[in-house]
Amino acid sequence: MNEWTLAFLVMLRLTAVTGFVLCYVAGGRGPKWVRRFLGSSLFGIGICILAMALGTFRWPLLLVPGLYIGALVLGYGGDSFFEKLFRRLLYGAAFGGIGLFVGLVTGHTFLAFLQFFLALGISPIMGLTNTEKAANEEAIVATMSTILVPFMV
Repeated sequence: MNEWTLAFLVMLRLTAVTGFVLCYVAGGRGPKWVRRFLGSSLFGIGICILAMALGTFRWPLLLVPGLYIGALVLGYGGDSFFEKLFRRLLYGAAFGGIGLFVGLVTGHTFLAFLQFFLALGISPIMGLTNTEKAANEEAIVATMSTILVPFMV
């Protein structure tokens, strides 16, 4: 592939993440179905389409849209610090687990584990420190939880 094609592919990959982040933040401000179902479905389907276009598609990737829906219906709030910590870790592990799955299926082991630990760490860090406004926190969590996935296909 020439340099322009490679640059265009990077843009497509980042567009998939940006679309997901938009739905994630919009679903935090309004109807939850935008985050849970629309964003997760579009991102998961986008991953499958990218993989097909790049010739890296594997049949297990068809599970990705459903896995993202499952991860996004998990709650991450709580009454106590430890309940919030546990639920945020579970939420991050669910997101990271999907990245791990995609990377292992497509042979990108390093990126798979890196994505897992990014997702696992960002949710409790951002959710428990509350250093950012809610929309910014959601955008950061959504970005860091998915940023490497399109680069694994």
